[in-house]
Amino acid sequence: MRIRSLLLLCVSILWMGVIFHFSDQPAKKSSKTSMEVGRAVSSALVPGFKKWKKSKQNVFLRRIHRKIRKAAHANEYMILGLLYCLTAVSFLEGSPGAGVSGPDGSGPGSPGAGVS
Repeated sequence: MRIRSLLLLCVSILWMGVIFHFSDQPAKKSSKTSMEVGRAVSSALVPGFKKWKKSKQNVFLRRIHRKIRKAAHANEYMILGLLYCLTAVSFLEGSPGAGVSGPDGSGPGSPGAGVS
């Protein structure tokens, strides 16, 4: 088993822990985190956001709050899916019959493969 495969497997498991941690947060703490992320994203992407009055900023943040939460969930699971794919590919790369050609170019995808 290769180091890269094990490392990717460990990172995948760690990422599952991150998802569990965020899912286990009480509603108030989770909401506060989402609002902080919304404020940071808005400060970076919305022209003039930092100059707005606090009340206007808060109204805007409440409007995008649900979208921020949905985007966060989608990104968490997208990253997990990517890690799973990379892990699977790394485990399959050197296994027999995984589509990897031999030194002479022979393999499952080469012409005449499987012909005796």
